Amino acid sequence: ITTARWGNNLMPTIDFANPPAGRYDIWVGTYDASSHNPATLHVTELDSNHP
Repeated sequence: ITTARWGNNLMPTIDFANPPAGRYDIWVGTYDASSHNPATLHVTELDSNHP
């Protein structure tokens, strides 16, 4: 089960409950080709570590 949360700060969080082992391909992008906003992708296995 995947849970996506945005909150009030536009910093989305996606949680995977018991994800299967293996490779994950992650795409990060924008719908606006002229938008060049900086972004950081954090990946962790710790429940207590959220942006």
